[in-house]
Amino acid sequence: MSKDGKEFSKIEKCTELSHTNGVLAASCDDHANFGVSLRKDRTIQLWKIDMKIQTSKVKKLLDHEVFGHGELSVTGIHSIEAEGNTLHTLVGLSDGKSIALCDGESLEVLKVVGNPFSEQDLITNIIFRGKKSVVMYAQTQKGRILLWNVSSLITKSTPH
Repeated sequence: MSKDGKEFSKIEKCTELSHTNGVLAASCDDHANFGVSLRKDRTIQLWKIDMKIQTSKVKKLLDHEVFGHGELSVTGIHSIEAEGNTLHTLVGLSDGKSIALCDGESLEVLKVVGNPFSEQDLITNIIFRGKKSVVMYAQTQKGRILLWNVSSLITKSTPH
C-alpha cells in the first residue's frame, strides 16, 4: 500500500536474485547497492545490485564454519559512504545463537557476538542503523532487543 492508502499500480524496477538451492533469508542495504542471501546449503551469497539495468551478480560464495552444523537463518547488511565515494559494507549472519559480523567485500569474519539469552529465545532479526556511528540491533523470538555499537568494525572493512 502507498502512504495515501491506495494500492500501487506497478513496480517501477525489479531485480531478481536467483539461487539454485532454497533461500532461508535475504536482506538489502539502505543504499540498495548490495544484498545478501542465505541458502539451505549453509552458504551466503553477496550481491552487487545495479538497479539501472535491473541485474545483479554474485560477488562471493562462502561457507561459514563459525556456526558449526547450525543452520543460518538470519541476515542483515549495512553500507556507509566514506571518503572518495567508497562504500564500506558490513554483513551480519546468525543461526539464532550467535551473530558473525563479516566484511562486505571479502566476507571475512571480523567478530562473533553471542546471544546472552537461552537457546529458547533465538535471534530472529538483524538491523543496522547509522552513517558515522553504526549500531546493530538484534531482535529475539520473545521480543527482546540486543544492541551493539559496531562502528569500529566498519573501519576494518574493505571499501568497494
